[in-house]
Amino acid sequence: MNANPSAPPILETRALCKSFPSGTQVLHVLRGIDLALSPGEFVSIVGVSGAGKSTLLHILGGLDRPTSGSVVCRGNDLFSGSEEALADYRNTRVGFVFQFHHLLPEFTAIENVLMPGWIRGERPEDQERARILLAELGLADRGHHRPGQLSGGEQQRVALARALFLAPEIVLADEPTGNLDSATGQEIHDLILEINRTRKTTFVIVTHNETLARRAHRCLRLEEGKLVEVG
Repeated sequence: MNANPSAPPILETRALCKSFPSGTQVLHVLRGIDLALSPGEFVSIVGVSGAGKSTLLHILGGLDRPTSGSVVCRGNDLFSGSEEALADYRNTRVGFVFQFHHLLPEFTAIENVLMPGWIRGERPEDQERARILLAELGLADRGHHRPGQLSGGEQQRVALARALFLAPEIVLADEPTGNLDSATGQEIHDLILEINRTRKTTFVIVTHNETLARRAHRCLRLEEGKLVEVG
């Protein structure tokens, strides 16, 4: 196991709850979730569609706010600070990988990878860093291709490179292989495992593929608004 459970958590939730209005009623999606992520840990989250897995991931990434409870990163409550601090967390402390890539079609692969750096502010070494990262992910000769010229697996590798570009401590991946065929999905999952092993990046992955999910350090199931460890 790459994780160091004795180290202070990178990110933790405390009594996290999320509710949505649903007609005249309230839909309680997350019901008091406590979760602590260790440095270098690989955690998978499974559950039926609509259980709230993506909602949880969005809150961990600062894309959505909880109804109650807190999300603490290195001792700082994400949602008690300024919007500027939250935006900086989203851009520099955490990386995102989604099922549908969300690459900008008018930009090349290397330009898509550079996006977080452009938001932060360009640095002279950024171009070379993006090039090296794409090469590490098997795309050395694809940097100047636009997304429409890439296969689904190649597009997801670009999305993964973009997520890793600013060397975040945590990468949150929402069904990263869900839009790929089984063989390509296996390749992407193997790549994520290798990145976790070599870079010590903490990963939280939402997936419907329980075979892949069980390769994580911890597999958690979200059911009835609670996280349950899968044995």
